[in-house]
Amino acid sequence: SARIHERGAVMSEIVTIGLDLGTNVFRAHGADPSGRAVLCKRLRRDQVLSFLGQLGPCVVAMETCGVAHFRSREIGKLGHEGGSFRRPM
Repeated sequence: SARIHERGAVMSEIVTIGLDLGTNVFRAHGADPSGRAVLCKRLRRDQVLSFLGQLGPCVVAMETCGVAHFRSREIGKLGHEGGSFRRPM
């Protein structure tokens, strides 16, 4: 199978994704096991789940908001561990 590369890293090396939820455009930031940033990708709403479906199991974190719980469940169906966090004050 073809591997997708971003910033020289193989996507299967990504173990953590930070997902910035927007109204129409989302940002995905990925890190490898050492914590090094290897991905910064802009995605439309309709591209998010298909993009995450191409990745191996990883932790996907997003800020708590009205749709974060729904997104976490959808992401979990893809084999990822989805969760949300509250931004510190």
